[in-house]
Amino acid sequence: MTDLMAKAECDGKVVNTALLVRDRRVPPAGARVIIAVFESGELRDQWLTTARQFMETFVAGVGWAAAMDKPSAAPLLAVALGGGVV
Repeated sequence: MTDLMAKAECDGKVVNTALLVRDRRVPPAGARVIIAVFESGELRDQWLTTARQFMETFVAGVGWAAAMDKPSAAPLLAVALGGGVV
């Protein structure tokens, strides 16, 4: 998880299986980002389904997903972490 945090150039802390970060440069404007790491794609997809009740913007890759409060941040985070906007 800390590797994803470093790639996104974020400050934050590990909270159980999720990482809550405030970004310095990516995504812009200090977007609130929650990055969660999963053992399987099925668990990631279940998390995304549930998280859509609370947030609208997501980026995901193999074994991880991120939710954020600023849609403009998603493409930049996707590039930084090697995932896609979902």
